Amino acid sequence: MKNLFLWNIAPNTSASDTRRIKLLNISCLVAMGINLIDFIVLAVNNAWTLSLGNLCSIIYFAVPLLLSIRRKYLLSQIIFIFSAPLNFFLIYLLYARNMGIHLYMFTLAILAIFIFKKKTLIYLALVWIGAFFFVITISTKYQWFTPLSPMALTWANFFWWNNLIGSIITTMVFASIFRMETFNYERRMQQQNRQLAEQREEIQQSFEELKSTQEFLEQKQKEIINKNIRIERLYEDLSDSIDYAQNIQQAILPNAEQIAQLLPDHFVFFKPRDVVSGDFYYLEEVKGKIILAVIDCTGHGVPGAFMSLIGNDLLTEIVKNQQITQAHQILERLHLGVSQLLRQKETQNHDGMDMALVVIDRQNQVLEFAGAKNPLVYIQDKHLNVIKGDKVPIGGEQRESIRSFTSHYISLAHPTTLYLFSDGFQDQFGGPHNKKFSPGRLRNLLLEIHSKPLVTQQLLLAQAFQEWQAQGQEEQIDDVLLIGVQL
Repeated sequence: MKNLFLWNIAPNTSASDTRRIKLLNISCLVAMGINLIDFIVLAVNNAWTLSLGNLCSIIYFAVPLLLSIRRKYLLSQIIFIFSAPLNFFLIYLLYARNMGIHLYMFTLAILAIFIFKKKTLIYLALVWIGAFFFVITISTKYQWFTPLSPMALTWANFFWWNNLIGSIITTMVFASIFRMETFNYERRMQQQNRQLAEQREEIQQSFEELKSTQEFLEQKQKEIINKNIRIERLYEDLSDSIDYAQNIQQAILPNAEQIAQLLPDHFVFFKPRDVVSGDFYYLEEVKGKIILAVIDCTGHGVPGAFMSLIGNDLLTEIVKNQQITQAHQILERLHLGVSQLLRQKETQNHDGMDMALVVIDRQNQVLEFAGAKNPLVYIQDKHLNVIKGDKVPIGGEQRESIRSFTSHYISLAHPTTLYLFSDGFQDQFGGPHNKKFSPGRLRNLLLEIHSKPLVTQQLLLAQAFQEWQAQGQEEQIDDVLLIGVQL
């Protein structure tokens, strides 16, 4: 029902403008209805000339209604308010008697106040309406005009009562509409106030919850800060411990003077993944023989470093203290030592080592090699040779009853370049296709650079490793150890 008198209302029309349009449409319909009743009454009584005046009024009030439907709201309002007094005056001329039509001017003045938005139009409308009210009233008193026909005199008294009752009814109708709109407005305001009150309570509750959450977050932030401080201290302590462990690990490795004395022509490319390493190398001279080994322990970092300490101590006991110089026996006793020390049969511990070990006998010009999974690569007369190690590691899971290793012998009658290494170099991901460097690529590289000075070889290997890693944008995945010796 609330949209009954709102035809073709424009979108996004404000509530106040909507009320004005609704009031205008109702006014047009009421005016048309009153004139239609008068037209019917006059036509039934054969007063056709007078009835034409009411018919013209019906058509006239239909014009602003149609303009309103076409969304010409301001033009419709102006035509209705400013032309209605003229319409009343023309109907008055038909009768030229006091027929009470000027009473509608009061209703029209009220409509002008509520229909127009601009004050200028309201004041102009009131002046215009007042002028016609004055003209009709004075002309009636002094009888300035004469009736259109004798029949008009007959109907003047009827329409005086008709217009008196009509003006009262229309005034009451519009007053009721105004009051209804006021009630609706007050009801909406009350609803809005209730909604605002509820929203205010919700906002207050949300604020309290946010405040509580903020206090909780602040407390958690303090706890996080304190934990971060403790973590930083623990990290500093751990870093200091690992740095110190690095010093210990470096101390057990053969020093530069010892290596230079026993192996004058050599290089060591050693690149731990972390501060400490699971890869290490061993060098000792016993009974005129030089024992050189490259060992790759399980894991890297701190766990690998612990294994390297175990391996170094066991090798020192086997080689230096027990004076064992046969390659395969060294590996076999090292395996037994690791297995017993870690109680691997009892604890199911599978940590172990891969290694390549050579025994160099310069007096007899013979090199003995034994390997646990890791090979020996040597080059003689520009020809690269590979001796694979046994397929079992030092330590780890043992399914066979006795673990034995094989010794291989090489004559050193010809100049020989040998390479011992862990798997860190060949397993590094990188390159244009982000693949492993691979054993084959490493052997080709060693063959390509073997005739160069050993210091240059070390630089070329470091450069190749760095470029391979950079091409694939990969981090180092394992410890890297590669030793080259020329004999």
